[in-house]
Formats: sequence, structure tokens, C-alpha cells
Amino acid sequence: MKRRKWLLAIGLIATLAVFATSCGGNEPATQDVAVEEAHGDEHGTEAGDEHGTEAGDEHGDATEALVIELTDFAQVPGTYEPATAKAGVTRIETLNTGKVEHQAEIYATHADPAALEVEDGLAITEPLGDEVAHSHLQPGERGETVADLEPGRYALVCNIPGHYEAGMFGTLVVK
Repeated sequence: MKRRKWLLAIGLIATLAVFATSCGGNEPATQDVAVEEAHGDEHGTEAGDEHGTEAGDEHGDATEALVIELTDFAQVPGTYEPATAKAGVTRIETLNTGKVEHQAEIYATHADPAALEVEDGLAITEPLGDEVAHSHLQPGERGETVADLEPGRYALVCNIPGHYEAGMFGTLVVK
């Protein structure tokens, strides 16, 4: 009986050790970095700036940070519950933790991101309005952009063919 308990304890310890070493966090050990710049305003300058410098340069570092995880096939937060951020210059970091490529397109809109029409596997995003940020990432990649977010609702869309139809869209609320 003692031997059986001893073997059970060793098995439990071995299982916990394997689990602990395989769960080293949400980030892969090595990542390529893909940086995308925020789209500019109607005057041809970068988001959040009147003088043509990158957003955040004259404002110092971004005052807010938003992290969006792209999985197979959801955007977290965003798909199951709205992502939230404070208004102002925001560093938007996207992480592709899935096994296939993904996009994070962010649109300033009041339109429902779940109600878009689809053509050839792609969501028709014109009804959403202006795109304020965009990342296109391969598995394991990380993207970062800076945008000056105004209060309101934003739509999050992955527009790789078939991904929107698989449910990869969501909402960002900026207050």
C-alpha cells in the first residue's frame, strides 16, 4: 500500500513538472516583430499628430496600452467580451498565438461588426468606416502600433478569407 502511494506521488510530481515547463507563459520563446503604423488622418499625417511625426513622438510614450490576442478563431478580448481602452494615445499590441496567420483590423464605427456582408470569404468592411489600426501576423508574431483613440465604439475584424465567417470579429469600447 505504501509503495502504491509513493508511485502515485512520484507520478503526480512528474506530471506537475511537465505541465510547469510546458506552460512558460502566453508568448512563444522567440518571436518575430512586425510593426504596423496607424493610418493617418485626412491631412496625410500620422494618427494623433498635426505635424507629420509618428503618433506618440511629441506626446512622449503612449499613455495607454491595449493587448489583443489573436487565436484560432477569436480576438481576446473583443470576441467574447468587448475590449476596453481609455481615450488618448494608445499603444496597441497584437499577439498571434494561433497556428495560422491572422489580422487585427480596427475601425472607428457604431456599426455592429457581426452584421457585415461577406463576399468570397472576406467581410465587406466599407460600412465600418475608417480603419485606425491594422496588423497582419503570422503564427507567433507580435505587432505594435500607436493610435490616438477617440471615445466611442470600434470594430475588430480579422479579414483573412474565412476567418470573419469563423467568428473572428469583436468590439472595442474607448471611454
